[in-house]
Amino acid sequence: MFVTLVFASCKPDDGNTSTATSSLIGEWQLTSIVFGLNTTEEPLDECEGLQLYHYKENNNLELYFNPSDFCSSTTYTLTYTKEDNVLTIEYPVEDGFTYVEENTIEELNSTTLKYIEVWNTIDGDLPPEGRATYTYNRVN
Repeated sequence: MFVTLVFASCKPDDGNTSTATSSLIGEWQLTSIVFGLNTTEEPLDECEGLQLYHYKENNNLELYFNPSDFCSSTTYTLTYTKEDNVLTIEYPVEDGFTYVEENTIEELNSTTLKYIEVWNTIDGDLPPEGRATYTYNRVN
């Protein structure tokens, strides 16, 4: 008796969009934002282009800008979790309040991180026209 096993895949294994094996660890610089259902990238102003995210192994995320004043060079330490293709970021705000943002990772590879904000503490579930897609390039 012979048994034949065949393994097939519908997609090439090119490593371009694997969110399960690619790592967030490292520094990422914002390169584009697309708002809502628009397919055109909004041009970044000089301050937005300075946004740098440093994801660390201990689930800390250092932001090298002030979220309320993008041209400030203040460093903030936030926390993040990544489960499958969901990236959750927690921003401590004043008076003990924590702003939570849930994002769906669209692409994560050695050079690109792209995610869509789909939920946040203030607005809850965001309709497609209220979402923003952020793209970052790895700095190191």
